[in-house]
Amino acid sequence: MTVNTGMFDYVWGVVFRDIDITRGLEKLDRPVFLALGRHDYLVPPPSAWEPLGTAFRDLTIRVFEKSGHTPQLEEQELCANYGFQFGALAGPDVMGFKVPPPPRLEKIPQDEFVDILNQLPKELNALPDNEVVHDYYLCCRCLGDIWEVLEERLSFHGISMHEFMALQERLYEFVQLVPSRRIDMHMMRQYGKNPQLPRKQSDLNDFGYLGYAAAYCDVVVAEKQFADLVNRGTLEKKAIVISKLRDLPGV
Repeated sequence: MTVNTGMFDYVWGVVFRDIDITRGLEKLDRPVFLALGRHDYLVPPPSAWEPLGTAFRDLTIRVFEKSGHTPQLEEQELCANYGFQFGALAGPDVMGFKVPPPPRLEKIPQDEFVDILNQLPKELNALPDNEVVHDYYLCCRCLGDIWEVLEERLSFHGISMHEFMALQERLYEFVQLVPSRRIDMHMMRQYGKNPQLPRKQSDLNDFGYLGYAAAYCDVVVAEKQFADLVNRGTLEKKAIVISKLRDLPGV
């Protein structure tokens, strides 16, 4: 094998020395995900990017600790998982809008969940006035708390993260096929459309159980506000949801 040392000298000694990678970044209005290998000695170390961070409108740097120049091959599963979450859940989809990272409902304090409900109307209003865009946002929100199980099932069926990411705007169809997520998405939509609805700390427990109960039980007795939310519109659910125990004989 012959190595063109003159070419390497020119690239490393002249091109990489003089190139200004910030040139034109003011025109870049999309989030950037930079995957770097901790043991990549073909490019400058990750620390070299830190002074350039302010030149990007939105830059996320992820250092893969067991990789060299190709983390997508050397840490394939981790890279695919992180890249999917950035691209499909925390970054722009094909329509070019950004969705905040979805919360994991079972792992957050109750007071933080109240904040999430309070922010829903503002976050929806900040998105383009497009039903598909809003559906995509809400899908990402309600998939967050089943992410580990979802990832496990995808792997079991031999579906890669890249294939699932290709769903993009079809995530709505996927969510509609998962009964508990469909109901959670419906409740999220109601909170987003009705900022006047009271929010309280116990709402986390209601969200955590009502979606599953209404999807698979025959009869559910819930707090009046949540019973009303679930019964609004034409939501498909198995359970008859009521708010008063004395109504059970009639059901």
